[in-house]
This record gives sequence, C-alpha cells and structure tokens, in this order.
Amino acid sequence: LLYTIKFEIMILSRLVSAIVLAAALILWSEGKAPTFKIDYKKDCYLRDGSCYRYIAGEMHYFRIHPQYWEDRLLKLRAAGFTTVQTYIPWNVHVPREDVYNFEGIADVYRYLETAWKLGLTVIVRPGPFLATEWDYGGFPGWLLKDRPTLDVRRNETVYMGEVRKWYAKLLPTLVPYLYHEGGPIIAVQVENEFGSNRPCDEAHFDYLYQLRDIYRQHLGKHVVLLTVDGDSHALAKCGNIEGLYSTVNFGSGGNVSDHFKVERQQEPRGPFVCSAFFSGWLDHWGHRFAKTKAEHLAAGLHDVLEFNDRTASVSMYMFHGGTNFAYMQGGRGDWNNGTTTQYPRLWGKMTSYDYDAPLSEAGDTTWKYQVLRNLISNYSKVYDVPANTTKVAAGPVITGHSFDIFTLVEEIMPQKWPESVIKTLYPLPMEQMGQNHGLVLYQTKLPDQVTLPAAINVEMFGDRIYVISKSGEVQMNSRNRPPKTFTVNEAELTILVEDNGHSNTGHVRYAYNYYQKGIIGNVTANGQVCVTNGHFTSISSPKTLYLLRRGRANLLCVVPVLVYARPK
Repeated sequence: LLYTIKFEIMILSRLVSAIVLAAALILWSEGKAPTFKIDYKKDCYLRDGSCYRYIAGEMHYFRIHPQYWEDRLLKLRAAGFTTVQTYIPWNVHVPREDVYNFEGIADVYRYLETAWKLGLTVIVRPGPFLATEWDYGGFPGWLLKDRPTLDVRRNETVYMGEVRKWYAKLLPTLVPYLYHEGGPIIAVQVENEFGSNRPCDEAHFDYLYQLRDIYRQHLGKHVVLLTVDGDSHALAKCGNIEGLYSTVNFGSGGNVSDHFKVERQQEPRGPFVCSAFFSGWLDHWGHRFAKTKAEHLAAGLHDVLEFNDRTASVSMYMFHGGTNFAYMQGGRGDWNNGTTTQYPRLWGKMTSYDYDAPLSEAGDTTWKYQVLRNLISNYSKVYDVPANTTKVAAGPVITGHSFDIFTLVEEIMPQKWPESVIKTLYPLPMEQMGQNHGLVLYQTKLPDQVTLPAAINVEMFGDRIYVISKSGEVQMNSRNRPPKTFTVNEAELTILVEDNGHSNTGHVRYAYNYYQKGIIGNVTANGQVCVTNGHFTSISSPKTLYLLRRGRANLLCVVPVLVYARPK
C-alpha cells in the first residue's frame, strides 16, 4: 500500500508539472495546438502542418546513470539528431508484483523532460516485449512465479490481465507528454519485431489487435502508433495490422530502396521510416567484440538520408548503448544448436552494452561520432560538442571481511535474513521463490540408503551450476554443455546455480523451462530422487548476488558494487 500511495503522489506531481508545461507551450504558440500525424497523400509526417522527417538516436535511460542523461542528450543534439528514441521496460518499473518504481534511473518522466528542455522530440517504445538484449525482453521475472507455462505475447487471459494492469499505470501518465498535448512524444511504438514471433496465425494477430486497442484507450486517437519489423516481406506481414503504421529496420550495406520496398508492401502511402538503423551490434560472453567501420556506417546512413528526396526518417540503434546494470542483461537462445543438451543453449549477454555506438559506453565521443556528425551537418543543424567527462582511477577495493559459503548459509543468512531461507520438498526455480535473477543456493542431505561416493544428476537448471563440497572441491557445468554426472563423497549436498540472463528472444515456441532459472526439475543421487530426508533448503535473495567467485568453494561476501566486465 505504501508503494502504491508513493507512486500515486509522484505521478500526480509529474502530471501537474507536465500540464503546466503544456499550457505554457500552447500559450506561447498563440493558441495553436501542436500536431503530429501522418499525411498519406504527401507521403510524409506532418508536424504542425508541415512535412517533417526526424533523425533519431536510440538511448535508454535505464542504461545510463541519471546524472549523465543531460550530457548524453546534449551530445545527441550536438551531432544533429532531432529526436531520441527509448524503450520503457516493464521489469524496470515493476520489479516485483504490484511494486512500482519511477525513481532514480527509472524516472522516465525526468528523461522526457530533459530531452524536451533541450529541444529534442521523443519516440517511446513501451512494448510490452522489447528484446533489446535486456533480461526477459523487458518482461518481469515474477510473471513466471506461479505460472511457469505462461504464454507471453499471446492473447492469454492471465498474461493479458497483467499487461492491462501495467499499461493502466503507465500509459495515462504519458498523455501529458504527447506532442499534441504540448510534450515531446511524437510517436509510440507498439510491441517490437512482432513479425518474428511464431506461429503467425489468427491468435497471433488477435494479440496485436488487443494491444492496439489498449494503447488507443489510454493514449487517445491522435497519437501516431508504429510497429517495426525486419526488412523481409514475411516478417513485416506478420508484424502489422490496421491502425498501426508499419516501419522497418536494417543496417548499412545493401540497397536502401530494397529495404524500403518491404515497408511499401505494408504501407502503400505514408512516410518512409527506418526505426532501427544499426550502428554496431550486440556482444555475447566468449565471442569477439562486434565492430562496424565508421565510414561504412556513414555511407549507409547517407543513403537513407538522401532517400526519396531527403524525406525518409531514421532512428540509429544505438547512438549510445550504456550499461546493463545489475543482472539485467538478457540472453539469446538457440534451439538448433546441434549439441546433446536437453534444452537450448543460452548465449549470455554482457554487462557492457557498448554496441560499438557513436558514443562509447562511458559516454565519450568517438571517431564514429565525428564522422556521423560531419555527415548529418548536411541535413540538420549541429551544435558545439560537450567535453567528455573526466575519468579517474577507482583505486584498490579492500574487503574487510570474508568467509566461506557454508558459514554464510548455516550461520549468517538464517540469523540476519531468515526470510531468505526457504524449505521445500523439491528444489524450486528461483522465480517461484520470489527472486527474478542472480544466484540461488540449494542444500539437502542425501537419503540414508544412498551409498558414497554418490552420482549426482540435476535434471534441468538455468544457467550455470556449481556442486560444492566442504573439502573445497567445486564441480561446474553449464546449460550449454552436455549433461554431466557429479561425484560427491559427502552426505550433505550443496548446489549453487547462477542465472546468465532470461532469454530476450521472446518466441512462444520455447518451453517454460527455457525461461526459468535455478534448478528446474529433479536432483537424483545414484538414480534416486532426493526427497527422502524431507526438504531442500534454498537460499534465495538479492543478498546472495554478491557471493560468487567462479571456480572456488571459498567464496567472498562483499558489499554490492557495480562490476564492469568484458571479455578481452
């Protein structure tokens, strides 16, 4: 209740601020209300009655520390960009069921206000599915708590009930920020690359119709609603319905006319729009860092900006990638992996979301930024570039205390955080224990009839597992490797499971155990299910997020700090 009251007070204050801003802008324009719409006769956007095209850059407020929002937006504007585009992730704003967060890094309203103050318009993408290499594609992990087989991205009763609840909170608060209400938001994207979702059947489109109607219910009839899909006819056809304007995404290389032909097959008239022109690419653990040459990118952007007599609109994905803070990086699944694993591989994303974008992860301008700014200056006004922020060495990090994991589990956690100790007959996935990501530790005593050494098998888990003995031995396996039998010489079994990010690919065909984390099935000792002694003890809490030091049983427990991690 306290969270709800706090949320309502915060939203009320934001609404008052936005209404005052809108009133001032309307008075300043001598009573002429601003308008933004699609002109299907002139094949363009109309902004206040005149044909208009935007040059947008994608930047996500939830991947940038709030104190740097203005700096990054100023650098966007300085390079000639007119618009900022951003997702609004459900799992950032509703981290736990019925708990809403719009403060700090989640203060999307402050981000919108900062952009508008600098003269930038905004395109928002509230999903509900986002992809964007973000945990679970933006869905909150608690959706899986009591509904492990929940069908997301479908017109399923329970799922749609949660979607309606979320949008009833979010969308009305965006109304004062819509352009025709005096705010910066010129368009809103519904879903994301929905044409890639399968199967492309009647139920598929029914879901999109439901979303469209929810958006219209809360945002009104005047706002421009968009969809975006890959530049193939099959994808675009399965991603669009009447009442949503279809756009495409693509990168440099290839023929721009061919890319936009896909959009024309869905939208015979209206503006040409590339909603995601890729500046670089995403990165996975263990893979090479993706790179795109600045000159190659600029050549592709030049073709877009020149297209159709310089009328095509474009959004660069990403202009500035930022950081996947905490455990919010996503993962990419692969069913057709050609291995003997029981379920698909999961390629974990990285803490860094640098994306080889024009602004580095640290927010610094790059050679790519300079090349693009020079190009865009031929199409849009550029401004002086703010200096890069000063960097300082962090210095050594000294931990005052350390202890092994058994001391933590057997003494400290039960005393300090007893609510984190959960006893169950079978091991549960972490979502069913109220934890969305991180680490979970399981302990049980093997049945008396199990002879030692015992062969331990874990049926399914997500995503990396450590079987730890008090002697200091650690045995590890990953969901990306073939099943492994662990050998233990102790009656007490301790298993630590690490989450590498919920899949952000969002395909319905993936089974529920593809998404869940922790142990997802039975643990057996010499072929016998481990329940004889009554229970599993699980340590499940955000407080366990700072325990793991890979490959060693003697784990450090330190204060939580932001760790920047990237493979060399």
